[in-house]
Amino acid sequence: MNQFIIINDLNFKYAENGFKLENINLELEKGKIISLIGPNGAGKTTIAKILSGIIDNYTGRIFIEGKDLKKLNFKEKARKIAYVPQVFNTIFDFEIKEILLMGRRNNSNGIGFMKKIDIDIVEETMRDFGLYEKKNKKFSTLSGGEKRMVLIARAICQGADFIILDEPVAYLDLHHYVDLINILLKLNKSGKTIFLILHDINMASEISDEIILLNRGKIIKKDIPENIINEDIIKNFYGIKNFIIKNNPVTFRPNVIIMPP
Repeated sequence: MNQFIIINDLNFKYAENGFKLENINLELEKGKIISLIGPNGAGKTTIAKILSGIIDNYTGRIFIEGKDLKKLNFKEKARKIAYVPQVFNTIFDFEIKEILLMGRRNNSNGIGFMKKIDIDIVEETMRDFGLYEKKNKKFSTLSGGEKRMVLIARAICQGADFIILDEPVAYLDLHHYVDLINILLKLNKSGKTIFLILHDINMASEISDEIILLNRGKIIKKDIPENIINEDIIKNFYGIKNFIIKNNPVTFRPNVIIMPP
């Protein structure tokens, strides 16, 4: 196995509410799409923040390509890890193109000193995301779904090999939902490792190589979708009774269908 991320005996506790992650041990393989699922309050976003380097007061060790995450400086982290949180607030109201250019700042000497390759990457990404014609629009004027696509596009402009997306399909309409899935699959095919925090179990099932189930700060199981999405897990960890699981007739991946009471 080509181990990309190794997490050894990770423990973390929030002082304010006592929630904790306990004895997290994981190995994430390079070039895979991995989804982290679990009910609300399981600790999914906390793991994303730890892997991105935002939270660093944990015990245990995390290695990315053999290097201790805590020992990487800001630029080194930015070149290895791109992270899109659930919520993004800007103090200044930037244009779309300016926000994407921010994703290149760790590969250059600043936005005012961008090389041609930086401009080319930003323009290509804007076209991939359908943002090129809107590149001069202010972030504040965008819809929730458009804002989400801009933030994901900025992360991709970073050029990092490990991309963490926390609830990436939040606010997206069906058109942007499909576009995003196609972009993620394209990125993964190019060698990027994608780590998704998802409530959308069916999306996790359809595009993931592996799914990790987290509950109350503990890893319950890590396996292929077919071994994760089953009746016992949906009942025991999501508390749902009125549902069925059917395989997608095209992909043969399991999908959860909620039934009326």
